[in-house]
Amino acid sequence: MKNLYIKKVYIKNFRGYEGEKQFDFTSNNKPNNLILLSGANGYGKTSLLEAIEWCLTGTVKRVYNDYIKRCPTSKEQQIQDSDKGLIKNTNSIDNEIYVKLNILYKEKEMNLKREYIVVDSEVEGLKLNFMPDIESEDGDIREELRSYLIDTIENFYDNFICSYDKNVELYSKGRKEIYEIFSCLYTEFKEANIIKDRLVTIKENLLEEKLNSEKEMEKIISERNKYENLSKEMEGINSDLREEYPKNRVFNEEVVTPYEFIENTNIDSQKNLNNQIAILQSIYYLKIKDNTEKLNSKLKYEYNLILLEQLENEYNSKLHIIEKMKGINIREIKEEKDKSEILYNKVKNSLSLDNIEIILDEIIQEDKIKEFIGKGNIKILLEYKNNIKSNLDKKSLYNERKSLYDTNSPVMLVMRYIIDNTDTLKEYRNANNKCPVCGSEEFKNSEIGTIAKTFLGEKDIERQEIIKKIKTIEMENNNILKKVSGLLTSKFQELIKYYDDILELNKELDNIYSICMLLNMSDINKEKILIQKLFYEQEIKGLKIDSSCEEQTINSLEMLDLPSIEKFKERLKGYATLNIDEQVKLLTKIIKEFENQNIKLENISEVNIEEEDLKNIETKLNICKFINCLINKNNVYQQIIEFQKIEKEKQKEIGDIEKQVTKLKSIIKEVNKTIKDNEKKEIERIAEPLDKIYRKITRNTNIKEIRLKRGNGQKLSELEIIDSNDKPLPFGNILSAGQLSTLSISIFLSKALLNDGNLKCYLMDEPIQTMDDLNIISFIDLIRFELENDEDERFIDQLIISTCDNDLEKLIMHKIKSFNIPICNYNFQGQGRYERVL
Repeated sequence: MKNLYIKKVYIKNFRGYEGEKQFDFTSNNKPNNLILLSGANGYGKTSLLEAIEWCLTGTVKRVYNDYIKRCPTSKEQQIQDSDKGLIKNTNSIDNEIYVKLNILYKEKEMNLKREYIVVDSEVEGLKLNFMPDIESEDGDIREELRSYLIDTIENFYDNFICSYDKNVELYSKGRKEIYEIFSCLYTEFKEANIIKDRLVTIKENLLEEKLNSEKEMEKIISERNKYENLSKEMEGINSDLREEYPKNRVFNEEVVTPYEFIENTNIDSQKNLNNQIAILQSIYYLKIKDNTEKLNSKLKYEYNLILLEQLENEYNSKLHIIEKMKGINIREIKEEKDKSEILYNKVKNSLSLDNIEIILDEIIQEDKIKEFIGKGNIKILLEYKNNIKSNLDKKSLYNERKSLYDTNSPVMLVMRYIIDNTDTLKEYRNANNKCPVCGSEEFKNSEIGTIAKTFLGEKDIERQEIIKKIKTIEMENNNILKKVSGLLTSKFQELIKYYDDILELNKELDNIYSICMLLNMSDINKEKILIQKLFYEQEIKGLKIDSSCEEQTINSLEMLDLPSIEKFKERLKGYATLNIDEQVKLLTKIIKEFENQNIKLENISEVNIEEEDLKNIETKLNICKFINCLINKNNVYQQIIEFQKIEKEKQKEIGDIEKQVTKLKSIIKEVNKTIKDNEKKEIERIAEPLDKIYRKITRNTNIKEIRLKRGNGQKLSELEIIDSNDKPLPFGNILSAGQLSTLSISIFLSKALLNDGNLKCYLMDEPIQTMDDLNIISFIDLIRFELENDEDERFIDQLIISTCDNDLEKLIMHKIKSFNIPICNYNFQGQGRYERVL
């Protein structure tokens, strides 16, 4: 036995297995060719197959892929317990997990072992992309096995595992996925693909290098254009046209004869000129800033004068209102109005005999309201309150006396009701002739209540007198309540109207209030307005900003070369068309930008910016820049020549890269053609066993041929069905679930048939669901026939297959045992509980 066989599996705490478990796949210490795992679902058959996969590959691809579909984002994966049970048995308190395979390889017994200890995350245990530990005394065999496994385990799930889940997935596979199914068989093209990929990488790197060179080229051209434009500007510079430099010094170290820098072009002289330009530039900026600030202040004062003019007009036109409003606190008026409205609503909506005392007390406690109602009315209201209280006390006494005559006898209640309501019965008699009780026509002439009075006796007559007195009291109280309500309603309405009139009058002064707020004036009169006017006029005069200075300042701002001022240049062009408010806002923004620049005059304290003349500074600065241009003119020409030279070199460099890319494209195209032609031949080699295996398994079918062919694009394959009428059709469109399972198994076995490696141990998990009985028998016969062959003649050395179907279990046992093929059977009887029955 030169190939790899699994003899035993040792498991600890892996998925469905709690604690340590052992499976022996040998008979007489020799590995069996077929291992049957039977029993109901959920008892551990799949976990055993997954344990073998995890030991060899470091992952369980089905479990990991399903987890990623459920929790696609890192946020979902960080949810507590989202990965619980992925790899560790949920009942185990021990965090150690391991799977060990005792194997036979080239007649040498050795172990493959993988361990993982769960610390924080279980999903990390499904991403162990390294080899399992190989325990062997033979170092050469160990290294040989390691080298072989490195190439094999990468595609272990695709090539060595067959399951019902994978059968169903076949429906959704397109041409690229079909290509990938068989890609493991294109091993002889692996080096060619590596070479092609490297060529593509080189091509992409060259294209990136070309792109970078083109960007550098753009920068060079841009810089060259700048110097050429500068050179064109310098063409008009005539060294003979020299403006006289103003002799007054702005700062102590200023050179007032700067033309001498032209004759003396040494480094120190150039440095001194640049230093003078920098200082003058800073002074120029600060002077413009100073002028801008003064101009802004002037505009603000002028704007305030306009507001004062408006205020004066408003004041004169509404002086009579102002006089009326003197001494009135509007905030207090609003508060008093709110209080009055609350109490008025109580009077209007809820005043009653029960709460009249409480409401009157609330009203009397409010001094302003009490004062408005008046002492006389307050006295009347208090008398009303006392009368009501007195009447209520009397009513209480009468009710006590009345209760002495009350009884619960039904007859007494009826008689008393008749007497209590004689007036109502008289109204009834005026409209009706017959007695409402007996129907007697004598009712019209009889005295109502006579019999009832006689029946009740004299004491009840006394009771009637008490009831009348109670009713009289109630009527009197109701009348008093109406008088109280009427008086209070009238007074509250007058008071609220009084407040509304004041507030309405105050609204007419809103414009005055707004102007005062803008001018920050809390109190006004004619004298204060006049004083404020004089103040603003004096301030404007002191700023010394006339229309000429304003125009010069705005022009200087327009021409200023500060980047932060650029965004205001368009607005500055239309400065004269803006109103004062808009001009102030614009200049305020510009001043803020000046402040952000933080322009300072280092070590020059003697400059008084306010006293300097803007035109004078501008003239000095322009002359110094003119001199600098004369000096730099030759340097600019030399720089242009240098840029032209660099540009030419870059053009040659880009041209060389383009030639290399063109050549590489041609080579890659040839390599792709060679790979495609050879893959086409290889697919033809795969197609024949695939079709034969499918038709061996499928006895009754309308499928004439399974045709696998190379697609036209890169890494594409097509799988077609040829029906009994010789029509080619896409397999996914017409195959039933049973036929699809058969096709999936056929693809799996055809890949196994073409596997010439040393690992021919395959795992099949419930592979034959939805297949009919005849196809199942054919499939088992095919496996049985294959396992009968010697190791050199078969493509399956060892098959581990699971099923929950008792009939299939018996069929496999019968077929395999009948031909003396080494087989063992593990029957799973509960969660993690199993028994070897053969």
